[in-house]
Amino acid sequence: MFGQITDLPHLRNWQEAFKHYSSIIPLRATLNGPSDLRPICATRNGRRKKQYQIAHRDNNDIACVLYHTDVLLFHPDGEITFTAGGYDTTTTHSFATGILSGNTWNYRALFCTRKGRTIIELSTGEVLTVERDQIIKLRWNGDRITGKMEDRKRGAYEFIDKPLMYSYFVNRKKLNEHRQKVSKFRQTCIAYAKLVDPEDYKDGPNKNFGAVSSMMPVDAIYSLMRGNMEAQGEAIEWFLYKATGSSWNYKLYTSVFHTDPKRITKLIDDIIKYVFFKEIFNKQEVDKPNTNNNTRYSSGINTYI
Repeated sequence: MFGQITDLPHLRNWQEAFKHYSSIIPLRATLNGPSDLRPICATRNGRRKKQYQIAHRDNNDIACVLYHTDVLLFHPDGEITFTAGGYDTTTTHSFATGILSGNTWNYRALFCTRKGRTIIELSTGEVLTVERDQIIKLRWNGDRITGKMEDRKRGAYEFIDKPLMYSYFVNRKKLNEHRQKVSKFRQTCIAYAKLVDPEDYKDGPNKNFGAVSSMMPVDAIYSLMRGNMEAQGEAIEWFLYKATGSSWNYKLYTSVFHTDPKRITKLIDDIIKYVFFKEIFNKQEVDKPNTNNNTRYSSGINTYI
């Protein structure tokens, strides 16, 4: 499910979370299922959404559960913790925003994705970039006033022990060293791109090279690039397919396919950045979310492109 999740309760602290938990009648136990499953959505339609739950943990925390992840934990001392559990998706963000803010147009805490990373925006103006699997602490302050004079709001969330933010910047020297190792392959690949018929690559890599497919892990492609003549031939087929695209010809009223050498250079750079992420990027502290998208390369050698 994508987009805004409906029927979620608006909860700001442990007291409200516990009250809501207590008001939910558990679903009837099913075969091999839990005996105390409580949907967090209290409406008739919402009770069918078993993937959204509320639970009372042994330490007295109230958990707002998305599938199997305690996305929000309300603690008796007033602290709230957020974690995406590795699933920094639109659904996770909509779940957290809906519960803490009640809606997205007049939010007190907005969770969203920018450049592939989770961003938390508070009505106080604070913005935080969240690292994957990072736990963020919040607290509701009912006395704090935010907003301009004509749009004043009472009550706001505040970060507790706000973590430092980091961004990744390219080490050009290291990147060029790795580029040099595959420079001959790149030149050969670009030469083929200028000679082949793009129509041959619009549906996938050449079937004569069975080891490659439309989606490949970056470490496998890099290995082919650095391999023997046969392996490099397989890699070239993959790059020619990936570099082939289409544009609409209004005179002929049809799609015209073309193979773009610039795409090959970009793909090779991307593969190098994924495979050698720790060597090529320097992690630096920043005071606001960075606009570059280099964090995506941290997913590593098993990334498919």
